[in-house]
Amino acid sequence: MTASTTAAPTNSIFYGAKLSNKALTAFTMSHTYTTAELNEINDAVEFGYVPAGVTVVGVLWKSDDVDTHGTPTLTQKITLGSSDVVTGDTTGRAGTGAFHIITPVTTTAPTLVKVTATAAAATAAAGSAYLTFLYHS
Repeated sequence: MTASTTAAPTNSIFYGAKLSNKALTAFTMSHTYTTAELNEINDAVEFGYVPAGVTVVGVLWKSDDVDTHGTPTLTQKITLGSSDVVTGDTTGRAGTGAFHIITPVTTTAPTLVKVTATAAAATAAAGSAYLTFLYHS
């Protein structure tokens, strides 16, 4: 098998809000995983886009248990544009959540968010995942 990429929803480039001040804004994207999206290294899912002209400072990651093996192996990274902002995340192993403070990333155009498996699930299971980005303009 070959690792696959699931494209972002076609209208997701229009999601998210850019406020005209420095207020902190939270924006959530979601995806319902199939087992085929987690069973190989480098399987990737494009969640959507963060708006242009914002500075992203953190991400909340909540996932169902999408690796149900007794000794789960799923490890993922979150990429914003071309920058890996979170690496080594194991949230999908047990259906937990995590908050990651990241090195600030400023966007100049709508910027794609992608989650990639850096270690495949031992026993992939379908389930939902949510990414909430914290940013200001």
